[in-house]
Amino acid sequence: MEQKRELVVQFQKEGGSAWDFSQKEQLTYSAFLKWIKQVPSEPGAWLPVRVRESSATLTGPVMELHLACGRKLHLLPGFDAQAVRQLIRLVEQAC
Repeated sequence: MEQKRELVVQFQKEGGSAWDFSQKEQLTYSAFLKWIKQVPSEPGAWLPVRVRESSATLTGPVMELHLACGRKLHLLPGFDAQAVRQLIRLVEQAC
């Protein structure tokens, strides 16, 4: 179990897709997806998120990302790409 946890933590830190990571580490993709669900998240991996119903108060150009399950993210200029990658991964895993 410790090796699984270490690989999942490494995947979470690197970002990217589970498919690419499983190929790089020579793991079965379906097994790796199960590991991700079995291994508890690292402390701080789940951050509180505030969802607003309207983006009318946003200023400046907004990038809209359409995710699985019909979810959308609106990003303002200057967003933290690593944080967004982690957020997308967590949101899509929850679907």
